[in-house]
Amino acid sequence: MAEAALLELRGRNPGPGGEIRTSLGQATIIDVWMDGQGERIRTLNLFLRYDPKLLKVLDANLNKDGINPFLTKEYMPQPSEALNGLLADQGELIYGVTNLGNATASGAGVVASFQVEAIGLGAEADIAVDFRFPLSFTSYEVINDQGKLEKRDFEPSLVRGLHVLIGAGLLVSDIPDLVVPGGGRDRSIGLDKYVIDTIYPDAQIEWEVSGGNRVGVQIEPERWVALEAPDNWSGTETLIFTARSPDGLEDADTMNVTVIGPPRLQRGLFGLPDILMLEDSRHEAFDLDDFLVADSSNPADQLSWFASGQQEVQVGIEPLTHALSLVPPADWSGEEMILFTVSNRFGLADTTSIWVEVTPVNDPPSIGELGPLVVKVGEEAEGALLAEGIGDVDHRFDELTITVAGDSRVAAEIRSGRIVVRGLAMGSGAVELVATDPQGDQAAATLEVQVISDERQPPQIASLPDLILQAGETFLLSLDDFVADLDSPDSLLTWTSAVAGEEITASIGPDRVAVIAVPMEFVGEVGIDFEVRDLEGNADSTRILVTVLEWSAVEVDLVLPEEMGLEGGEQRAFALGEIVEQDGANAELTWRLSGTQMVTWSIDGDSLVVFAPSVEEG
Repeated sequence: MAEAALLELRGRNPGPGGEIRTSLGQATIIDVWMDGQGERIRTLNLFLRYDPKLLKVLDANLNKDGINPFLTKEYMPQPSEALNGLLADQGELIYGVTNLGNATASGAGVVASFQVEAIGLGAEADIAVDFRFPLSFTSYEVINDQGKLEKRDFEPSLVRGLHVLIGAGLLVSDIPDLVVPGGGRDRSIGLDKYVIDTIYPDAQIEWEVSGGNRVGVQIEPERWVALEAPDNWSGTETLIFTARSPDGLEDADTMNVTVIGPPRLQRGLFGLPDILMLEDSRHEAFDLDDFLVADSSNPADQLSWFASGQQEVQVGIEPLTHALSLVPPADWSGEEMILFTVSNRFGLADTTSIWVEVTPVNDPPSIGELGPLVVKVGEEAEGALLAEGIGDVDHRFDELTITVAGDSRVAAEIRSGRIVVRGLAMGSGAVELVATDPQGDQAAATLEVQVISDERQPPQIASLPDLILQAGETFLLSLDDFVADLDSPDSLLTWTSAVAGEEITASIGPDRVAVIAVPMEFVGEVGIDFEVRDLEGNADSTRILVTVLEWSAVEVDLVLPEEMGLEGGEQRAFALGEIVEQDGANAELTWRLSGTQMVTWSIDGDSLVVFAPSVEEG
């Protein structure tokens, strides 16, 4: 069986015998320290006594009801307070804490802390661990090797209370640590704030400091601490401040001074290298943090990177990861220097520079829109200047080789910087144009040529059907299906429409599809005039009659499957006329479908509805 656990009450600045000194009205923190002596500690129960005439226990949890003097610390990994109370009139403190679940504490550490304030001048007080509480309350519980809970009692000889000297002696405590930038100075610490001596005033306390090797430190006559950090060094030094009273009493406290120097970049073989990249490419191979000298005082996520000096290359640095991206302008090649600067929160920085070389890549010529040409049989027609439509970012126009070739309907040649075509036979011809640069890269394009006869044939409109529509309906009519022209393709014909009245609208888009829209409130007949013209102005026209019927919706019951599973490319069809549960002629019904989003559908003239999944997933 392991030895009994150790239990001690400890002050933050104890004297040689473990005692603490405090002055009247001074609040002092006391720690409950425990060493499990190899045991797995599950629970601690503690009962303390003190003299309420000399000491006052302070509330550590103002947000809780009552007075809760104990503040649970880190020794218990998953603490749950069972008791945290005070009987101030009787000078009694009671505290119980246990770990939740299967958690246990091991080793040594601070279980809890509490604060006392001295209220009796010129006296000594004791805070004792009391074992006389009924049922031996001061005890602890462990989890044994078999995983069972066992209660243990402390050995009184291994338990130590705390002796408090009130208003006696010299006490130095709580000198704060400092963080100073490299090369920085600090004069924020006045030592008078951190010394207590109820007999001698601050001016009679002498101070000395030791322990500083890199950090410059001196104590000024008014007992202010003047610090100066080295320029190019990062690290922590511990300074020891010792106070001495006229009667020879001494006390000391430490200060940790952390110096954060500038971040440092690696040099030479491990430094940021020069970069070679191709024209019109993107470089994203580096994380700038990879080129830092490791320094715990300057973690990478607390540093900032900047780039300067470049004129052409666009530099991107991702704010969080510091990933580097380099993008040169389009079609640019050359080299330039980029200066990279990394700085910390104090503005201390290091810099390095690299050369970025962008090597040229030959770009092929480009050919713009040529536009169609119209030429008569046996005649010639000129196109636009080739220099206006053909370009090359790497070469002048006169360095390019331009060739043209016609077909059986049209001949072509280059004359005075233009394409000149000659009509050979009536119909649609094509001229192939190829531009080649000195490096052999090419661009090609096709010039459409319409060869017409001397005697132009007018377009002729076939019989456009009259329409029967319902109020609120929109109808699409493809006009290409109703015209013929022997010497002009549909794309060179121009359509116009005019409605005899303002009841409905008819518009024709670039695709030569007429959109006829009927408002819900109109019922009746209206005529629409259509006219088509070729490039020579030859025209034909016709009128259709649109009869608009009143919309009437009839509720019918459809026997459709509740769910349909459709896979990509699959279709499902239903004959609506076969599943209407009502008498009547199905041929006189007009069907509409709504409520679909991810499924496409169509209804043909035989009332056959076809469902298919849309292009998107779903």
